[in-house]
Amino acid sequence: MTNAYDPTKLLLAALLALCAATAQAGWQLVSDQSQLSYTTTKVFPGAEKSAAENNRFAQLQGEVGDNGIAEVRILLDSVNTNVAIRDERMRKIVFQTEKYPAAIVNAQVPATVLGEQGLHQIDLTLQLKLHGVQKSLTVPVSVVNDGKRMLVTSMSPALVDAADFGLGGGLVELTKLAGLMHIPTTVPVSFNLVFQQ
Repeated sequence: MTNAYDPTKLLLAALLALCAATAQAGWQLVSDQSQLSYTTTKVFPGAEKSAAENNRFAQLQGEVGDNGIAEVRILLDSVNTNVAIRDERMRKIVFQTEKYPAAIVNAQVPATVLGEQGLHQIDLTLQLKLHGVQKSLTVPVSVVNDGKRMLVTSMSPALVDAADFGLGGGLVELTKLAGLMHIPTTVPVSFNLVFQQ
């Protein structure tokens, strides 16, 4: 008869539990309390009038490890311009989400920001991977850390040039479909991200 107490199995179970706890350590993005938005401008033909419109992404994922390595994934299919046909065109023509489903942002968060409660204002260097292209940009951010939650807010918009990421051709096509004269490729991007331990 086999003894039900098997120290090898107990040790294995303990190691698996430790690995699971380690994998979950750090900070998780609270998607439904976080927001990333950008502003586009459309220029009409003839009268040289323009209009600015705010757009956002409804689905974000991300985490910050205990080592300060942060990653935020922007699910491009969740683009919301408040116009259904424009959302569809953005997905298919500009972002090409079947091939590039997400934009990925990576950063190294300073240890002082993670380890010390209070308000931190820093210049954070981000690596943005979009449409198969990666570029670096620096954004001034405000971080409020209360020990259990972190609120990360852009203090001024990050200026992202869509042409740098190979999206210019899609914007030209979108301009023609919408009957516009021009859509500038540089857009200001703002974010308000909530992380929880």
